[in-house]
Amino acid sequence: MIGDKTKDSLARTGGGRILPVEVDSAVQNNPDTTLVTPDAPIKNYTHGGRAKCLQRLVRLDMPVPRTVALSFDAVHRIAQGHLPDLTRILAAFDDNPLLCVRPSSEDPDWGGPGAVLNIGMNATRHAALCGIFSLLYTNHQANIPSEQ
Repeated sequence: MIGDKTKDSLARTGGGRILPVEVDSAVQNNPDTTLVTPDAPIKNYTHGGRAKCLQRLVRLDMPVPRTVALSFDAVHRIAQGHLPDLTRILAAFDDNPLLCVRPSSEDPDWGGPGAVLNIGMNATRHAALCGIFSLLYTNHQANIPSEQ
């Protein structure tokens, strides 16, 4: 995925992934679509509490999935029918990503809409994941000592 990029042109992001700087900066330099990194400009009053908490987990080097936080202004524009540059946002992820969309409000008591999970899941992806988990389970079972 990185190809022949030099180490100087790489950036570390949430989830420990390293991608070319130009991919990160395409999202990071837009205040309305912010890649969640330890030093990203994310505040409760611009992106909400959930986005800010994810950033705290990234700072603790926890295994957080790569995340792009949309600002409240971006969400208001989406509600008016103006979508952000989805190509730039999706460039921050692997090819054919499995995505989730979660609300993040400034007010922790708001509640808000539910999450939209597993965007990109289909029968082919399901079969591939089942095969991976089956292999992992088989390998795990083979390493359990028998009680004889």
